[in-house]
Amino acid sequence: MNVAASEIPSGAGLVRYLYADAPPWARTLPAPGETLILHGDPGSGIDEALEWIAETTHPAGPVVTLDPRLVGDYPSLVRELVSSIAADAFDEDLSARLAVISESPSGPLPELPAGRPDFLQVAAKLADPLNEYSQGALAEVLRYLPSGLLVVRDAHLLTGRWAHEALWELRGVVQNTQRHALVLGSLTEAHHVLVAPSAAFLGAGRIDPVGTDRGPNTWERLVDMHQIAVTREDLHFLLSHTHGLAIPTLSLLLHAEAIGASTALEKHVQRASEQIPAVLETARIISRYGPSLLLRLARGLPPYARPSATARDTNRALRQLAYHGLVARAGTRAWRVADPLLSDALLSRPLPSQLS
Repeated sequence: MNVAASEIPSGAGLVRYLYADAPPWARTLPAPGETLILHGDPGSGIDEALEWIAETTHPAGPVVTLDPRLVGDYPSLVRELVSSIAADAFDEDLSARLAVISESPSGPLPELPAGRPDFLQVAAKLADPLNEYSQGALAEVLRYLPSGLLVVRDAHLLTGRWAHEALWELRGVVQNTQRHALVLGSLTEAHHVLVAPSAAFLGAGRIDPVGTDRGPNTWERLVDMHQIAVTREDLHFLLSHTHGLAIPTLSLLLHAEAIGASTALEKHVQRASEQIPAVLETARIISRYGPSLLLRLARGLPPYARPSATARDTNRALRQLAYHGLVARAGTRAWRVADPLLSDALLSRPLPSQLS
């Protein structure tokens, strides 16, 4: 079975490819008034899991997705929810008209369809450039959503100060109205901020991991099921470089079928090397120890054996890098570069002499 690069499953298609039946974390989606928290490492398929859920037909009503990754203040978050409800719960035409309002706030107000004057009144506030959507607006908007499912990607980002009490607003509406179900997605190393002792969703829902079935047996069954023409030896060779993570493993397998395992790995690592400058710059912005930690972890060196930083400094830096998806745990006190192909690519960069 030869699969071209353009045919490699992505989004919800990845989940359907990996699981012949419903995936274990989605056999029971939350009912109205309930919350499901999904978490996974980068590359595990956590984003794809949320896309799969967003494509499902929820018996309670429409499925709306809120993505906070491209917003950085509370008003923008509210506007994002307004637009998502307009597109997913009403119609794309309404969403397009709201976009016109947002782009030309001082222009004439486009004609809006009748039927939901309460929601449209809130939506029309986009026409006012001075409106800042005070705290509580997110809950107000969510109450206008017809009974259905709300999916929030990278929900841990909503613990930032910029988001105010967004998570508490979501929990309040879901529990008080009993009309909406809620799915929160997060990175494994960040999801604890959603359920910590003082967090909004402590004891408020089910928590399920995504992509933990990474072992050789799982991948051997998948190779056999899809008749991927790679040997067991090549499969195990690739797994030794990918930690069994869904996205890099499947991508390598499907390319290895056409060009061989070693060549496929070489090409993917070469592609990952193009990201190194941007990744190291991002790591430096996150923590001044970020770049050196990535270089050490790529070589399997202990992150704590660094005379220039205390153990406390290193722990803080690792948590910050994990929060942003650059590193992941490889054991109780062990860490690794989150992207295994990037990790291999980082071996081409010299380790600063003072850190070796």
